[in-house]
Amino acid sequence: GRPVVAVHAGGGREIKQWNLDRFADVVNRLAASHAAAVVLSGDAGDRALVDAVKADLDPAVRCLDLVGRVDLVTLAAVLEKANLLITGDTGPMHLAAALDTPVIAVFGPSDPARWGPFSDSARVVRVSLPCSPCNRIRRPPERCRGHVPDCLAAVSAGAVYDAAAGALDGSAPGVD
Repeated sequence: GRPVVAVHAGGGREIKQWNLDRFADVVNRLAASHAAAVVLSGDAGDRALVDAVKADLDPAVRCLDLVGRVDLVTLAAVLEKANLLITGDTGPMHLAAALDTPVIAVFGPSDPARWGPFSDSARVVRVSLPCSPCNRIRRPPERCRGHVPDCLAAVSAGAVYDAAAGALDGSAPGVD
């Protein structure tokens, strides 16, 4: 009876990586407010990222760690059963959108109008800055290298929580 929230914290590229502690903050808040359980996804290369998220989870959060343990078909089955996916601009975002699983996608340098998620049950959370979306994923500006870029750092855990709670409560999704 409790909602299941899938979280794919790995961004795939450093320039698309949202703050890991904010993923944990959102999950902790959803566990407290909605009794949500969490499923963590990722490939084996995401292990350190997911371990950082797990380290910040409240011990009471029910958590299933599937990182590096499932193939794409199994991930699709998990996402199809999940009530929500929280992620950045990632492959699992597109997979969940194709399955019509509600998605909360954190965007920074990528343009959601071009790169999705393309689903009526998806919501993009981003902050408009004069430099974003720059779409400079493969060759990020020098000022954005080596740390979370400003366009992602400005996305608060509160904004993502509000979008996720709204999705779990059945309010209409949209682009922020």
